[in-house]
Amino acid sequence: MIGLLKKDMLLIVKSLSPIYFIAIMPPLMVSLNNPNYSIFIILTVFDFLVAMQIQTTMEWDERTHWKNTLMSMPIRAEAAAFSKYLLAFVLASFAGVVHGIVSIIILKKLSAFYIVMAFVVIIIYNALIIPVSFAFGTNKSKYFLIIFVTIPTFLAYLFKKLNINISKYLMSFKTGRIYIFSFCVLIVFVCVSIAVSIKALNKKE
Repeated sequence: MIGLLKKDMLLIVKSLSPIYFIAIMPPLMVSLNNPNYSIFIILTVFDFLVAMQIQTTMEWDERTHWKNTLMSMPIRAEAAAFSKYLLAFVLASFAGVVHGIVSIIILKKLSAFYIVMAFVVIIIYNALIIPVSFAFGTNKSKYFLIIFVTIPTFLAYLFKKLNINISKYLMSFKTGRIYIFSFCVLIVFVCVSIAVSIKALNKKE
């Protein structure tokens, strides 16, 4: 499983492109007009760009018929599925570190909320994408990306219309309940997702 993780991480490094900066531009322009929401918008879009890297590795797997190679190796479907979720956790950890650094620079203090947000966005996104990609292919899973990328811009517009200062609202969380709830939701969601992914892989074998 560690070998599969290394393979995917190398693919991500090789697939990095300046075009990702273009994807950040529309939300960035919106954030400039809405300074109260800037950090929320930028970090959310960043999370989606990080999260979609797993989809990139799965597209490569499909193009190279990696599953056929995998079936000839002594690797169980469980290990193949777990490697993708382990990669999601690694990427979420990386995003969490970035969130922490950005919050210190902009908010002048470490924001636990934004760190948790990185894990919630990346883990939940991939908990949806991975089983869909295993079951139906990566082409159909791309529809999720279109929906998710538009969410930050839509939320910024909605918050502005409702006159909600999202920065003050998010920073008002001083209790651990929201974090415990998020953790429980992630655990349940990921467990269901893993079960569906393993079932999809076993069917294809």
